[in-house]
Amino acid sequence: MAPLLLTGDRTAAFPGIGALCFSMALCVLAGIRADLNRDKNAAELVGRDALLRWLDQQPQTMDTRLRISRLGGRPRPRRAANPTPRPRKELSWRITLGVLAVVWIVLYATPTIGAIGDFATGTVKPDDTSTLWASLHAATRLVASAVLAVAIWVVVRKWRNLTWTQVGVPYQRTLTGKRGKTKLTKSRRNTTLLVFGSFFVAAAIASWFGGVVGGEPSSGIGIDNPLVAIVQCVRAGIFEELGLVAVPAALVLYRTRVDRPTGNPWMYILLIAGSGVARAIPHMYYGSWALLWAFTWGSLVMASYLRWRRILPLIAAHITIDLVVTLYYQLT
Repeated sequence: MAPLLLTGDRTAAFPGIGALCFSMALCVLAGIRADLNRDKNAAELVGRDALLRWLDQQPQTMDTRLRISRLGGRPRPRRAANPTPRPRKELSWRITLGVLAVVWIVLYATPTIGAIGDFATGTVKPDDTSTLWASLHAATRLVASAVLAVAIWVVVRKWRNLTWTQVGVPYQRTLTGKRGKTKLTKSRRNTTLLVFGSFFVAAAIASWFGGVVGGEPSSGIGIDNPLVAIVQCVRAGIFEELGLVAVPAALVLYRTRVDRPTGNPWMYILLIAGSGVARAIPHMYYGSWALLWAFTWGSLVMASYLRWRRILPLIAAHITIDLVVTLYYQLT
């Protein structure tokens, strides 16, 4: 399977991908079927009501709700606890900026040095995917960097005693009505779509600014191997939006003991400008025009996050736009 996916032969990879997805679906269905059979036997031994009470105490995942329905029960509405602010130690600005510097060095020092080197020499070298092992090395490195960004995001949340809402993932309130179509859920879905679209607006405005100064992307920046290119797109969305948006915002806005940020405008200006600079420097390999392009793009994305506090739509939009651009270069 691995040689088919990583040698760059697109036509040979398609049957393997389909077979893999079909096998995974069969495994999931077989597991659900086994759970249903075990529930039937357990209901005969301990009684249906006792088994339903036990299932109702379990996390209400899709398969658990299916098992309750098959036993004749009624799954309870999906809920999540209202996020409760927890006490946290106040950080000085020196410590906050120091932590931000460490996070930036860990995540972006290597790509920044590479981008500056490519900019100075005027040559851009994409990842080597000429052999199976080179492709595996490139894909593994990309996945590891994305996992590292997620780990830092989670560690910062736990360290600062923040709720998921405060780091960009709003909690799920009670869903009622047909498929949860209440005014509340509709409002949240509309906000999600709005944040998703704001990323494309930011990219369009940034591209317009880049066109004003006469910039064009450098040639030779694409990856020939389609699988590694897809991994690169997914990694970019996770790696950049968490490291350049969610983590800095969490550290700066919630460095004090109070639950809500103080609202000082200079903190927002610092985050917007800092995120733009931090995003611009690693993109220098595109050319000198990229400093203005990436700075505008990063600043507008941070402004969107500060307005709506949603990180997942930004990650999804980043992955989508990178996949579209990659597909365009693969087909042309």
